[in-house]
Amino acid sequence: MSNKKIIKIIIALIISILLFVLFLFKPSFYKNNIKVVTSEFNYSKKEINETKVISFSDVNLLHDYQIKDLDNLVFTINSQNPDIVVFNGDLIAKGKALDKKQAKTVVSKLQQIKPLFGKFYISGENDDKAASKILFDSDFENMNNTQREVVSNNVKFNIIGLNSIESANKVMKNVSDNNFNLLFIHNPEGIEQLKNYKVDCLVAGHTLGGEYYIPLFGSAYDDLSKGEYNRGQHTLDNMDIIISNGIGTKHKNLRFNAPSSIEKIIIK
Repeated sequence: MSNKKIIKIIIALIISILLFVLFLFKPSFYKNNIKVVTSEFNYSKKEINETKVISFSDVNLLHDYQIKDLDNLVFTINSQNPDIVVFNGDLIAKGKALDKKQAKTVVSKLQQIKPLFGKFYISGENDDKAASKILFDSDFENMNNTQREVVSNNVKFNIIGLNSIESANKVMKNVSDNNFNLLFIHNPEGIEQLKNYKVDCLVAGHTLGGEYYIPLFGSAYDDLSKGEYNRGQHTLDNMDIIISNGIGTKHKNLRFNAPSSIEKIIIK
């Protein structure tokens, strides 16, 4: 085989690989493919109907994820027929702001999320007063550093929200040990400190699953890989831990080995 033919084959292979990479990792890819991660908890001895809790986090609007992309997110959430929906922090990207028209559009889209029972939110580090107002106007109830008992489909459990681990003692001291306790905290760093509280399941976001996650090496971004519990599902003593990949991005306009996800928690 001549050198020219070898060069042509090499060039063709390089072009094919580049086209494949561009197709696989194009910026819009993660927006249209939201993974539904399901976890089931059987804590009642009675024959009762199950309750479905959907959690989503880290939309980070206006970094790469745009307002129009919310349509697919809303559709994906509603397609799960949730009883309860919880937003777990970071609606708008750091350093970004919505104008009045954009905020109104976001509210109109988030209002279309229609669980049977209710909608709640926990703030992330980027959620300012403007983000809180959007969530409030979208019918989400503030659960920052508070807890409440929920009865849905004859299933009784507690929803607990923490802004910070430092607030745990104040919030958790009034939580009943007799119910299933579902705890939401945005940033999972340091959650080992919560293992001594009565928490059955903890859900966190913030890390985006690493956003660009290289097997054996971990996330390409140090700020998304702090702490032992920064991705996936774990068990710490009697506490189940779910770390969401979130929806949007924080660094580049693509994801690798960390697909966007919502979490479906079935309690029965």
